[in-house]
Amino acid sequence: MRSLSLIINLELIREMIMENELLRKFVDKSMATEELFKAVEQDWTLLPQLLEGVSSSKASIRYGCAKVLTDLSEVHPTKLYPFMGHHHRPFG
Repeated sequence: MRSLSLIINLELIREMIMENELLRKFVDKSMATEELFKAVEQDWTLLPQLLEGVSSSKASIRYGCAKVLTDLSEVHPTKLYPFMGHHHRPFG
């Protein structure tokens, strides 16, 4: 029963990653952290996808997204303020 649960969970994770185009590119290494940084910097509507990546079960996604968020917070802290402490939910 445990292995069936694991298979189902892996399938759900794959579906979520495939739905999230930004993270899919990061997973298949067609996008580096620098490119991810620039993509979000040019289109701030991508920020929620980046925040989702921090919760990924895949370490490379989790740490890569955290790195980009750290870099963004150094350059554009006010863009991230609305998301602080609310697990990517804006204040309001």
